[in-house]
Amino acid sequence: MNRFSTSIETLDIIAVVLTLMLFLWFFVNNVRHAVNKKSMIFVETLRLLLVGMVLFTLFEPELVKIVEKKEKPQLKILYDVSGSMKTKDVLASSGDVISRETQVKALLGSGFNDDLSEKFNVTIESFAGNHSNTTSTDLSAPLKSTLDQLDKLRSVVLVSDGAWNEGENPLDAAIKYRSRGVPVFTVSSGSDKYLPDLIVEKVDAPTFGLVNEKVMIPFTLRNYLDREVSVTVTLKNSRLIQLTKSVRVPAGKQISDSIVWQPKFEGKYDFELSVPTFREEINTKNNKKAFSINVRQEQLKVLVVDTLPRWEYRYLRNALMRDPGVTVHTVLMHQKNMKQGAGEGYLATFPESKEELSSYDVVFLGDIGTGPNQLKKEHFDMIRALVEKQGSGVVFMPGNSGNHLSVLDTSLEELIPVIYDEKSPSGKAFQVESKLLLTTQGRDHLLTLLSDTVSGNSALWKQLPGFYWNTAVKKAKIGSNVLAVHSSLRNEWGRMPLLVTRPFGNGNTLFLGTDSAWRWRKGVEDKYHYRFWGQVVRWMANKRHMSYSKQVRLFYNPERITIGDQVDLQATILDKAGFPKTEAEIICQVVSPGKIESQFSLTEEKGDWGLYKGFFKAEEIGEYKVSIKSKDKSVTYETVLNVSGETLEKVGEPADFETLKDISRISNGKHFDVTQIDKVVSLIKNLPEEKPRELRFRIWNQWWWGCIIVLLSAVYWVTRKKIGLV
Repeated sequence: MNRFSTSIETLDIIAVVLTLMLFLWFFVNNVRHAVNKKSMIFVETLRLLLVGMVLFTLFEPELVKIVEKKEKPQLKILYDVSGSMKTKDVLASSGDVISRETQVKALLGSGFNDDLSEKFNVTIESFAGNHSNTTSTDLSAPLKSTLDQLDKLRSVVLVSDGAWNEGENPLDAAIKYRSRGVPVFTVSSGSDKYLPDLIVEKVDAPTFGLVNEKVMIPFTLRNYLDREVSVTVTLKNSRLIQLTKSVRVPAGKQISDSIVWQPKFEGKYDFELSVPTFREEINTKNNKKAFSINVRQEQLKVLVVDTLPRWEYRYLRNALMRDPGVTVHTVLMHQKNMKQGAGEGYLATFPESKEELSSYDVVFLGDIGTGPNQLKKEHFDMIRALVEKQGSGVVFMPGNSGNHLSVLDTSLEELIPVIYDEKSPSGKAFQVESKLLLTTQGRDHLLTLLSDTVSGNSALWKQLPGFYWNTAVKKAKIGSNVLAVHSSLRNEWGRMPLLVTRPFGNGNTLFLGTDSAWRWRKGVEDKYHYRFWGQVVRWMANKRHMSYSKQVRLFYNPERITIGDQVDLQATILDKAGFPKTEAEIICQVVSPGKIESQFSLTEEKGDWGLYKGFFKAEEIGEYKVSIKSKDKSVTYETVLNVSGETLEKVGEPADFETLKDISRISNGKHFDVTQIDKVVSLIKNLPEEKPRELRFRIWNQWWWGCIIVLLSAVYWVTRKKIGLV
């Protein structure tokens, strides 16, 4: 059915009639007095026609075609099949606890949509993440694609737990549904609260260890049971190594602790850390975590540089010299009127070439800068490159001479984890003893764990002998990790940071703002002093030794790879003499757990440090075999990188009902639980019939309509001129 429509009203009609009557009077009057009446009639007829067309255009005339609905409207049912739907937190009518996935399958099999099929064309479709990836959830994509694909869409039923971790905000899609008048009815599955559960939340084990060296394996447990529990944490592997530790976990709380393991042999150890399951637990799969540690027989090489043999230097050197896993070299820049020292490990000068310096895993910089009888700026350039390109560590340990401020004028300034207070070059000295207080990050950090338990670590640090002097510091730089602060000194940025780490390039940097760690020996001899410096050396050298051979040092990021990560590879290639190999063609081959091979060339970084870069995408769970070789076959290296199954989908996490409620509210729908599906069916069946669609053809807005008016106007004025009218 067609009809004609305009925006004209009663007053408009009166105005139109009066206007036409006026121009009709002009028509009659002009024709009556004209000499050439035929020409005048033609001209006045054109003018009257033009006036009519202009008035017609002003009232926006449209031809309206009514399109009646002949087909059933569309109803789309979308149901979630992502990993989080495997969470068992639904109490079935039988009394058993079932998964959200099982509940939704039962719903779809119940035939609840049969009644809707009489009135709607019903289609059912599953969704998860991009490309049907069940390791993530995208709520927005299926909603938007449904709205785009179905022209006659009347409503959508969205069945999900509401948890989303990929794609755009689903509320944006809900706004589009509202503008189209299409309500979304959300149906939730699962529980929006944690059900009884005991979880091994994380294990922060190092990636490598050394033979006969203690390895600290920190772990975190969380208790969602309604009572405090005492559990035995078990660490075991396929070689029948088993360690246990008893801990108490309060109800609704989390605790952090650690297990100490001392490897006796080289090799790769695949571990599982687990806790027992309890009868009331809903999910027992999160009671354990697997990880690997590579154990090697290696000597870490350390360079200690200072100006004067101060107490901190002497005790540090002694601690490292007595560490069986560490080889120590020292450079003491003796000042004027001081004799050059000699003995085991002493170097006459700082290494003058990058080939010599590249052999060191950690460099300690004491009370030293760029003044007379100190280091050159070129030396600091080399140290920076050593950290950035070869994954070594540098430790800043300033003294009260103020030499550390001259380092700010070198390329090493960017590596310092803190901002020095240049107004106090000699630091802060006090008559009263001060302490180092661990921060939240420092309580369970591998570098600061001096106690055998994480829970007792903070208390132990409070008992350690303090200090009477410290470096003047304003604040930590952005991106740094503050492990300990001054017990009393504050400024506008808070407590003064005195133990701070910062990642840089492939390596790490550390700042220690006191010179009194040697005092920790009081009453306990070397116990905590030696342990601290041993942990510092091993933690600073960790990245450099993640994957290592005589000719290849392989750095990879992230250190613990999960599926979906881009793995950045950086390999330092050495020749047979141990010097950086430059201008070589290095090939990397990666074989996935599914035996899919990929091969690519590593790109050399500038600087002649033998650093080559590349990357690959970890798309499978399991072991990736990585082979690195030079085209001339002088360098060959193989290693295995483990990709864990950690995904964006967290089985055991509460459902997100609020997101589902917001989607339905914004789109003018309703939110219900799966058990209330009858109410959903009733509401959809009672949705008002969609009005017939109107197709409007706007005459006044067409280009050809305007052309006709312009053309008639031209003819009108030309004719007037031709018959002699002004």
